[in-house]
Amino acid sequence: MVWPETIPGGFGTVVNSSSDIDNFTLPEPTEGQLQPAKDVFSTHYYLGFAEEVEPVLDGANKTRPIRDENSKSLGVHLTTQDWCRQCALQGSCLVRRLDGSEITFTYATRGEHQGACPGWESNPNIPEPKKTESTVFTKSDVLYGYGTANTECAERDDCENEYVVVPFRTIAVDGIYIEHGKLLYIPSARGVQLPDGSIHDGYFFSADSGGAIKDEKIDTHVGRHRPGKKSNPFPHATSSKTEQKMFKIHVVNNPELRARMWKQHTKFL
Repeated sequence: MVWPETIPGGFGTVVNSSSDIDNFTLPEPTEGQLQPAKDVFSTHYYLGFAEEVEPVLDGANKTRPIRDENSKSLGVHLTTQDWCRQCALQGSCLVRRLDGSEITFTYATRGEHQGACPGWESNPNIPEPKKTESTVFTKSDVLYGYGTANTECAERDDCENEYVVVPFRTIAVDGIYIEHGKLLYIPSARGVQLPDGSIHDGYFFSADSGGAIKDEKIDTHVGRHRPGKKSNPFPHATSSKTEQKMFKIHVVNNPELRARMWKQHTKFL
């Protein structure tokens, strides 16, 4: 098993390691541990990948800088396509710098409109394109970036107040429909083969959110984008609005396992 990964250059580990969690070998929950199922459908998202390019300030090949919440450039330019699809749409992206080093940028907030992304106005899977086109970023010290607020860290001084995104474990949810910070179980995901050959045990954690994630729609994190290779192993996590399939998801009443999964999604200082 290759998780957790580290960011080249010493940016630190993604998660707190635990062999059965990392290796997806958790036992099937008992009936008594499962809360009543909710019906959901899922899209999927991933850590985007882009290569830095030399700045082009005007013309048809104009590049786009990655900006922070103050609209200040973070010193990296990308092609418009990579900025749109690999970074803004996914929320976090790993960028290979011109010098060969790599760094992750993760969603910070909505800022000034950064420019239109080609084809988004007519894309039914991007319901509010101008919001996504207004994404600004921050440099991340974890490979897969951060998710939604980790409320248990709000009054502590030993951990970050946002969840760490963990590949094949993190799910983005509408906090009104499914609370954040919950241990989840998807029966149809148990037995799915992951890209490294591991067999998924069906457990997830509600550690992220998104502007398009409303009501029964969830978003499943499927690791890193690898050009030319299949990114999404989950049949339940489609990407097209016309392919949405409803399935069952449960909150799991297992305090010990929930605490361990919380720890895996928490960055300790």
